[in-house]
This record gives sequence, C-alpha cells and structure tokens, in this order.
Amino acid sequence: MGPKTPNPDDQLVQAKHGGGDLFICDVADAVLKDLIPQMEHPFYSLSKKPETAIRRYEHNGNWLQIVPSVKGLATIYDKDILIYCISQLMEKLKRNEQVGPRLRITSYACSSSPTGLTGFRRDELQDLLDAKAKALSFSVVDHLRWDLKQIFDMAVAEGLVSRNPALLLFTPKEAAKRERRVMNGKEVQTCFAVLDRRERLIAKLAVLAGMRPGEIFALRWGQLTATYADIRQRVYRGTLDTPKTDQSTRKAALSQGLLAEIEAWRAFALSTDADAFVFPSEKLTPLSRDNCWRRNMLPKLEAAGLGWANFQVMRRTHATLMKAVGAEGKLVADQMGHSLDVNQNVYTQSPVESRLGLVNKLEESLRVQ
Repeated sequence: MGPKTPNPDDQLVQAKHGGGDLFICDVADAVLKDLIPQMEHPFYSLSKKPETAIRRYEHNGNWLQIVPSVKGLATIYDKDILIYCISQLMEKLKRNEQVGPRLRITSYACSSSPTGLTGFRRDELQDLLDAKAKALSFSVVDHLRWDLKQIFDMAVAEGLVSRNPALLLFTPKEAAKRERRVMNGKEVQTCFAVLDRRERLIAKLAVLAGMRPGEIFALRWGQLTATYADIRQRVYRGTLDTPKTDQSTRKAALSQGLLAEIEAWRAFALSTDADAFVFPSEKLTPLSRDNCWRRNMLPKLEAAGLGWANFQVMRRTHATLMKAVGAEGKLVADQMGHSLDVNQNVYTQSPVESRLGLVNKLEESLRVQ
C-alpha cells in the first residue's frame, strides 16, 4: 500500500495574521519606495491634524531634533512643495552654484492646482507658459518650462503621479528674445582704448582669449605660462569653485600681444607669487566682477556708446571674430571651454556682410541672371 496522498490544505503556510480586511506582505527584502524614509524619519506628518510634539532622532552619536511651530509639523500635503524645493536645490548643485540656508522659490507650480501635482494637465501648464510669455523674456519662460518638466520627472520617479504632463510643453514663440549683439573690429578697438590698464587687460582676456569673467577673476599668476592660461578655477558669486563644466577645465591659448600686456601688468602687481591672484581686491581676494564692471568698465564704455558690450557680448565677439578669420569651429569651442554645438549655435554670430559674399558666390556658380 503506497503512502498516503497529502492533503493540499495541510501544505499551506500557517496563517500569521487573522482577519481578511488587511493583507500584510510577509517579504523581508521588499523595499517600499518612498515610505521607509518617511516612517523612519518623519519630517512631515501623515496625519491631517496638527502634530506639535517635539521629535528627536539619534544615530551613531548624531542627533536631529524637530521642533514644530504652533501650526504643527508639515503634513503629507506639503510633499509637493518639498519636491519642488528639492528639485531646485539639486539643479543648483548640478550647476555648481552655492546652496545657502534659505531657498527662495516662485509659486507658479505650487499654487496653480488645488489638487496638487496630480491635478495638473498639459493644457493648463501650456496656458501658464503662454501667459508668462506675454510679459517675460524667452529665456525666462524657457527656464520655467524646463523647471516644470524636472518637477514632474521627480514626481513620476517618486510614484506621486503616473505620467509627466510637462513632457511636451513648448516655449511660446511670442516670448521676447534678446538680440545677441557682437562687436565689430572697430568697436573692439574702441573698447580697448577707453578702458584703463587693468580693465583693458580683463576685456582682452575675454575678447582675445575667450575666457569667462569668473575664470578671469580667479586667475593666479602660477596659472599663466608663456603660451596659455591653465584654467582650473572660477569665481561664482564671490566663491572660488571648479570651472563650470568638465570642458571648461582647459588651457586657453594667449596671443603674443596679450602676453606682453600681462607682463606689463605684472610690474604693477602687489604680489606675483604663484598663488597670488592676477586681479586681487584690497583684501587680496579675487576682485569682484560686478564691482569692477559697474564702477570701472561700464561708465567708460557707456560714454563710448558701448554700454551694451558686457562680458557675454565680449565672449560672443570672440567666437564670431574667430570664425571670421577662418578658425575651425572645434578649435574655437576648445578655446572657449564648451561644446561645438554651443559655440556654433549660441556664441557665434554671422555678420550679413560675410553671408552676402557667400550668396553672391552661389549665384555666380549657378550663373543666375
């Protein structure tokens, strides 16, 4: 007689939790995304009622204490705003910008929908951009579009919304675009002529070497060689930092005349030690770009009719004039420290005179009467 066939009911795992209203997932290695951090460190309450109890967390000798206001802890309904703030902080870090103790935000996305992130539709967000385009510049509206996309990308990743309604947003053409002006050769000569020695050298580093202002004011004497400037630092909002991008860390070639002017400026330097700044302040820290521009450069340039020729115009002028002398685009991009696409589409402008010659050549080649 064979063995008794086991009863299938006897093979079931013993019930650990009574009742059928609640199902508990008895899997130890299942990570519950977005909930474990909230439960372990609940910086905001899951309750609708105000919670005013002081909470203190300790781990490995470190502690964190949360003291709510009279209105109680932030609630789960504040999560949308928290995600928005986090996205802003992460973008600042991505751009190597300084993150301070306070974060100032606008209320575009936070107050537009009474139902939070889940209540937004693409047409509503596009209406917002259309309205802003009537009063704001193209670049500001385009940044707003980008911010909205990033916010909802993070919301999708956190499981707060199932899709990104900002994915197909576009910046309205009606938004005003600034004219990307460049100086011609005569204007460049005027720019150099009206500035004093120090400011003239700063302008030449921007126009002739294609350097960013933050890179110029972060220059140390030890970074200047007989042929190039070794760019490894920049000054951003008064803070020494690494260059803007990986491509920005580079060796920028210096022309012979520019090198001669650098040597002439060296004779006036308080210190020419390797770690000393080429353009120091009274405290021997990097000279403030904004102060130098407003106090020493802008008044003289305005008097010469070149008040519009700021540092961005100077860099754009470098790219444009380099193209005019036949420089290869990749070489110009490497000199300026950015990609070829940015160099060609953002910085380089083509004067109509140069294009006129090209269309005439085209017409002649086709023998058009």
